[in-house]
Amino acid sequence: MVISLYMVFRSDAVQTILVRLAADYLSRELKTEIRIKGFNISIKNGLMIEDIRVLDLQKEVVFSAHKFGIRPGFLKFKTRQLNISKVFIEKGNVQLLTHRGDSTLNFQFIIDYFASKDTGKKTDTTAAVPWHISISSVNLTDTRFHMQDENEPLADAGMDYTNLDVSGINLEITDIGFEGDSIFAKIKHLAARERSGIVLHNLSGDFSVGPRFLKAHGLKIL
Repeated sequence: MVISLYMVFRSDAVQTILVRLAADYLSRELKTEIRIKGFNISIKNGLMIEDIRVLDLQKEVVFSAHKFGIRPGFLKFKTRQLNISKVFIEKGNVQLLTHRGDSTLNFQFIIDYFASKDTGKKTDTTAAVPWHISISSVNLTDTRFHMQDENEPLADAGMDYTNLDVSGINLEITDIGFEGDSIFAKIKHLAARERSGIVLHNLSGDFSVGPRFLKAHGLKIL
């Protein structure tokens, strides 16, 4: 009986139906639209979502992708290590918009919905041993990133930093690690085109980023 139930829930069709029901529920709760065409999750292959689409309250896309996946690496409780083997997005579209007359980004309502409520319980302030989190690789294929503040006027020429629209992003990052408030990663390839006409054919190098610094070693730009 248990094995039969496990096999049922391992079915792509059953998982997709359940996730679509969850997406419909969240759509009603958030008063927006969340759609997922295909879904599969397994211990070996991790999470795979096909044709996901999330809209904001103005019916603009917050996030969409033909394929979005996360593959697990390893989890070691004794040494508090968590590794994600791969994160990938194919034909993605990410839009961070501040709509006209608003002062917050268009996904703030999602954060607010999932924000934890004060239950009145005292918070445990005992310092915990931090987890060591790493990501082996991140791959973006033919993806777009659009960030715009609609309250700001459009620039007449050149790159408009209040309306960045980068398309055709092809990105491969490996060896991503976190140390305190700093991030370390190796960009093996980055190509993209900005709406102003600036084209990046290939960027690579070892990068480290912190609140007050950005360092690059072995930087190559074409």
